[in-house]
Amino acid sequence: MSHLSHSAIVPVYTGGTTEGLPYFVMRYVEGGTLYDVLKVRKAAGLHFDLAEVAIYLEPIAQALDYLASLPTPVVHRDVKPANILVPDDPRPSATVLTDFGIVLYEEDNRITSEGMRVGTDAYLAPELYPTSLSAKAPSATAASDRYALALIALEMLTLENLREHYNQQQWAHSRLIPEITAQDLGPRNQDFAEHINTVLHKALAENRARRYTSAQEFIEELTTPTATPRRKSTARKWLLAAMVLGLCGIGVAGAWNYLAKEDWSGTQKEIAAEYPQIVGEKEGGTGWEGLKCNPQEVAAEAPMEASISCSSPRQQISVLEFASSDARSDFKKASPGRGSARKEGDRCSLEVVAYADDLTGFYPDGKHSNFVIFYRGELESAAEIPAC
Repeated sequence: MSHLSHSAIVPVYTGGTTEGLPYFVMRYVEGGTLYDVLKVRKAAGLHFDLAEVAIYLEPIAQALDYLASLPTPVVHRDVKPANILVPDDPRPSATVLTDFGIVLYEEDNRITSEGMRVGTDAYLAPELYPTSLSAKAPSATAASDRYALALIALEMLTLENLREHYNQQQWAHSRLIPEITAQDLGPRNQDFAEHINTVLHKALAENRARRYTSAQEFIEELTTPTATPRRKSTARKWLLAAMVLGLCGIGVAGAWNYLAKEDWSGTQKEIAAEYPQIVGEKEGGTGWEGLKCNPQEVAAEAPMEASISCSSPRQQISVLEFASSDARSDFKKASPGRGSARKEGDRCSLEVVAYADDLTGFYPDGKHSNFVIFYRGELESAAEIPAC
């Protein structure tokens, strides 16, 4: 592995075994992983826009094409967010690919147990699963690495891991890629739902021969839509009106309540009581800077209890409530940022954490120590957020 030389691949200096256990010596990269970034963005309901997908994944696409172009092509076999490092680096496009522990040289003969799969289930291409015709797991190829990259792109755009929507049998043998609607995307991407669908369905085609033959071609085509968004029909306007009810939707059936702008209730009531200057007094009404504010669905396994998101095409702010300050602390430890600073005010003190160029987290102290505020937009505006 030490012969690999690419700016988006963590250098491997040497390797060996000790007491029967293999090891690698690699360059240490200060920072976190794309998995960490995704965890924060999912919690805050902050979708990645196409430009961000390019920033994070273009270097990885270049690395995969480099591996595939070597005289003896190399297949990574475990491309996933946890193996994409996001360095503490002010430069854009600085992500790097790591963990080549199960790498495969295409001319090698694989020696695995019969039926054994190598890789992470949630990012495996369908052709890597044994079938009734062959109990032995098929060999991974550059095409399966590119498939994993496309799954990551889909997850960034929708904040949904596709694997979670299938049982094991469906995922392995009858995987159908769903249509992505405007509701599934962030505000900046909603006009490009048709384009995103077209590209992702090609990249995730069951037949690998129909997929993109270059990872860079896939990322470039996905993140540079050229067509002007179509004018929306009356029916589509109603669909989008329903979509605005919440990032994860409170449904068309709740449209009348939305139009009536009821007071906040349920799990969002405490957020509204503590931060009326951010989320406003009415569900579906306007909050800080005139942003439209709606409840955000919280997954059962999520560490927070409630969430309200306020957004416009240019900026978004989300307020999350955790069960306790300890629960928030655990979340923060698992979601490291690029850097942080303390902010002292007359009303409260808080920690400001930078997660990306346009994503900032606010962690108040004192009576608000079980809340987190995420802001996505221009940094100048972030300084004006009434986080205390």
